[in-house]
Amino acid sequence: MDTKNTPAPPPHVERMKAEAKELVERMDKLIAFTRSTKFNELGSVQQNYLRLQLSGMTVYALALTARLGMAESYAGIDRNRATATF
Repeated sequence: MDTKNTPAPPPHVERMKAEAKELVERMDKLIAFTRSTKFNELGSVQQNYLRLQLSGMTVYALALTARLGMAESYAGIDRNRATATF
C-alpha cells in the first residue's frame, strides 16, 4: 500500500480516531461485564443504569463516527485506506 500520496489527517481527526477507539474499547468491556455472572448479582436498578450507560455510549459512538466520516471526506482522506477501525 502506497501511503506517500495519502495526506496526513488533520490533528482533530486523529483525536477523534483516538477517542472513538477508546470509546469502543470501553463499550466492549461494558458489554462483556453485562454478560458476566457479576452483572447478574447486581440489583435490577444498577443493571438498568448500566444498560442505559451502554445505550448512551452507543449513540455517542455513532455520532463520533459520523463526525469522523464528515471530517475525513472534507479533508480528502480515503476511508477505504484508513487504518483505524471502530
